[in-house]
Amino acid sequence: MPNGHPEELEKIRLKSPLWAIVWQIGDAAYYLGLLGSVIIPPVVIAYSIHGFESWAGLLRGLGLAAACFLGCFPVGLVTSAILKGVSEQCAGVE
Repeated sequence: MPNGHPEELEKIRLKSPLWAIVWQIGDAAYYLGLLGSVIIPPVVIAYSIHGFESWAGLLRGLGLAAACFLGCFPVGLVTSAILKGVSEQCAGVE
């Protein structure tokens, strides 16, 4: 299920198959950012707890988990918007 409207992809695909692939990569970037923001923080926290050596290492792991939680989704969203916008513009679809 594409994040954008399916008719957008069809319009782009009719004009240029290459830019349709770029649009689909942008669509996947949205979901990868969302999954990264949900999956990466618990993995980092579990790894920090499992490999506990000092409180500083644990706090560093928690900070990294928080940064991934807050950062992955916006990066995926912005990447998605840029790739979709470029593909629409280059394919001549508005």
